[in-house]
Amino acid sequence: MMMQETLSERVQATSRIRSWARGAEIVTFIGMAVIVWYCGDALYSLIFGSSEDEKLLTFVYSFLETNPEFAPVFEAGQPKYPPPEKYSLTARTVIFLSSNLINVLVLFALYWARELFRGYGRGEIFNEISAQRLGRVGWMITFLAPVGFISDYTLLKTILVAAAPGEAALTFGAPDLALIAYISVGELDAFAIVIGLLIVLVGRILSEASKISDENRSFI
Repeated sequence: MMMQETLSERVQATSRIRSWARGAEIVTFIGMAVIVWYCGDALYSLIFGSSEDEKLLTFVYSFLETNPEFAPVFEAGQPKYPPPEKYSLTARTVIFLSSNLINVLVLFALYWARELFRGYGRGEIFNEISAQRLGRVGWMITFLAPVGFISDYTLLKTILVAAAPGEAALTFGAPDLALIAYISVGELDAFAIVIGLLIVLVGRILSEASKISDENRSFI
């Protein structure tokens, strides 16, 4: 009687895991679809030069120009180039790439999470492959903060020098250091790094545990 109850509970638990894994897989697929749609819309604007994007970039520049917190960047020597009437393809390409760096990381994180949950649905739970997938999700989360920092710097820098000569746009000096200080790293960025590294460590622990388990089974 006890053996039958134990077996039925295991079957029920397996069914629940498959159900939860299927639901999580659907959620990750929806998230990936949203990101692809967003990037596709941004790519459309890049190719055809949407006037709305031009107005938005000009508005951002005017906001930075009048923002007291951004004043140290201009005080450090950043020239106030007037916003161009039409942003060049090069400037729009840099803005597109820098604006979507985070989306690429999130897309990869969702992809590996989807693979992880698909493996759970197949019963691949306590093995090295699942641990590696979990670790990859953790690395993507960890990289969100530094990549987001690079993205913000590149985006703001491009908006500031979009109308500048090519040589001026490629220079690096005191205004760039002031721009880096303006961006800084927030609490959420620090939390993302910590949580991402913790997930990576959990993946490493599970990977080592699966190896030990395989070794123990090989001796039996």
